[in-house]
Amino acid sequence: MRLSISLFVSLAIMCSAQDAGSKALLPSTSRKYAASAATARGIRPDKDGKFQNLEVLWPVEVPAGDCNWRGSIRSDGKIASAIMGASTIAQGKATVSLIFDGRLIGTSEKANWTFQGLIGCDSSGRDPGISAETNFTVQPSTYAKRAGLQLVSTIQIQTSPGSQALAGPGGFDC
Repeated sequence: MRLSISLFVSLAIMCSAQDAGSKALLPSTSRKYAASAATARGIRPDKDGKFQNLEVLWPVEVPAGDCNWRGSIRSDGKIASAIMGASTIAQGKATVSLIFDGRLIGTSEKANWTFQGLIGCDSSGRDPGISAETNFTVQPSTYAKRAGLQLVSTIQIQTSPGSQALAGPGGFDC
């Protein structure tokens, strides 16, 4: 009889420990996110005074942790450029700075743009984070235009031992 009681107590303790462990994996209900509207401004003027980059400043409030973010700028519903980043951020308010190639704006000659951002500070994938969208207007004439041809993408392939060549769908923008 003594053996059966010991076995019962031992099993009860193991089940309690498993329950406590599974609750710790759930996201905390106190994780606070907030996002404000982003602002956009031209930076890094070239020798002619035209901006080479667009900086988007996005005020957020996040829980502490290893945070990942992504942001994109769009015109006419099409993504012109996207950026991703990661960093450890302290709990509270922060401003995420995303710097895009301003020549995209100068070359497109479009004034109406949309910034879309997403930030999350949970590597488990259970915490959705927060996203925001901000419309902004710029003067394309204040941004530099893309000069010459720009190689968009390349694929490096090995053609024979010791030699290399560039190939791929890539593309050139004029």
